[in-house]
Amino acid sequence: MASLVARLSEILDELNIYEISETSITAYLAKFAEGTGKSVATVSNAKYEGAGDYLIITADFSADTEKAGTVKGKFLQIWKKEGDRHLVFHDEFEITA
Repeated sequence: MASLVARLSEILDELNIYEISETSITAYLAKFAEGTGKSVATVSNAKYEGAGDYLIITADFSADTEKAGTVKGKFLQIWKKEGDRHLVFHDEFEITA
């Protein structure tokens, strides 16, 4: 799974695609669900920070999946204020052993 994520990141960089839409996130999650089946995820060790128009969230996650067993990892999200709402500016995650 980690190599799939790394390759996806490389493809986006090669195509100079730095903005990810709600549609592409939904499509990626659907593809992930195909390989893992139904899952229940929990988030732990969440840390929230912010400066100016940015919010930064880091956390660990664990997902018990139907087909892939337990998938654990960590993520980082940066949200940027656009008008009266915050939108995802940067999103990355790592699957750990």
